[in-house]
Amino acid sequence: MYLQARNRDAINAKIQVAYNSVFPKLFKLNKVNIEYNFIRERTNSGSTKIAPNFDLVLNKNELNNLIEERKKLIGDNLIRMKMANYDFLLNKDDTFISEYLLKKFEHDICSLYGLRNIKKFWQKHLAIKQKVYDNLIF
Repeated sequence: MYLQARNRDAINAKIQVAYNSVFPKLFKLNKVNIEYNFIRERTNSGSTKIAPNFDLVLNKNELNNLIEERKKLIGDNLIRMKMANYDFLLNKDDTFISEYLLKKFEHDICSLYGLRNIKKFWQKHLAIKQKVYDNLIF
């Protein structure tokens, strides 16, 4: 569904304010100007074909298994739940990761768990995410 022009402009303005208040400071980027458009609408190809070898039940089962695998990886651990949000840091410099996580957590998470263990956790988490993407976009 296409956004109406005034809604699109209002949403774009909110995104711009949020972006300019966080990212330039955090990553030493320039602020975006008012003309920058965060929203780009793309038309659908109109294709509604399903691959002949696609099995909906099997796909649902695989996705449910991946959900369970993620639950086992994270468990009820609130720190792991929060840490999963930062898996995009996996390939960043160790110093950058340590400083970034120090800002996000109440205590020095890298000293507590070890940066190597954190990266192993992120690798496992990203592997699960990739399997989910592969199941959804075939």
